Amino acid sequence: MENSAYSNKRPVEKTQKYMLLDWLTKGKKVTVPIASRQLLIGSLPRRIKDLKDLGYPIKSQKINYKRADGDGTLISEYWMEPEHVQMRDEHLKNLKERLSLHARQSNCPTK
Repeated sequence: MENSAYSNKRPVEKTQKYMLLDWLTKGKKVTVPIASRQLLIGSLPRRIKDLKDLGYPIKSQKINYKRADGDGTLISEYWMEPEHVQMRDEHLKNLKERLSLHARQSNCPTK
């Protein structure tokens, strides 16, 4: 019997990788708090690694972040350089093709 969670595949545009690349290619920076609240991505470092493994040039740095309790901590902030932001349409088209191909080949949901 087919698992119902796998029978309703998401469109590529709704995958975490696609939404993250879409965000970054708009020239926006992303941190774990932003990813979890606005993009509903639970494991940002994993999705960043996935995109880097696919060849997308994502930069990072540690920034100061004030926690809810008032204490400060360092968190990672990720972004793409302006020359890659200008290639937005090409990057998104490329990822969409890769994710669609992967979904057809593996017959499993994409993250």
